[in-house]
Amino acid sequence: MTDASSKGSTRGSREQFVARTLVAGGAVAAGGAVLGALPRLASSAPSPAQDVKILNLVLLLEYVESAFYAEARVRGALRGELREFVRVVGAHEQQHLSALKDALGSKARKEPRLRFGEATTDPDAFVAAAIVLEDMSEAQAVAQGRALLAPASGSG
Repeated sequence: MTDASSKGSTRGSREQFVARTLVAGGAVAAGGAVLGALPRLASSAPSPAQDVKILNLVLLLEYVESAFYAEARVRGALRGELREFVRVVGAHEQQHLSALKDALGSKARKEPRLRFGEATTDPDAFVAAAIVLEDMSEAQAVAQGRALLAPASGSG
């Protein structure tokens, strides 16, 4: 009985994870729409060089996320809802990565070589790692959004 209830709670927590991540992804997308609607504020960033640094930091995290989901997909060990989650979120991360690389052009940082070990094959390790990555992504989006919207020095 303990084993069955344990499996039930794992399934519930995975469903909650998927739902939470989808909501977070929607929030990030909505945040992007808000930034796009505020060109005056977005253009008041401290400097173009600072913008490149900020976007390259965001790009680094997108490289990590994209590689994580790509490795999980290629290794093919995850099943069911987790496999579908990898497919959907991995595709979104690829879109984010492409957009950032396009925006940065030749100023984009190089892609790091990454390996995630059992985090991309073991369901429990995958869920734990994906939660950390998605939480970092959300925190980074808030922090870097603030940095991009900071008024230029001397303006007031």
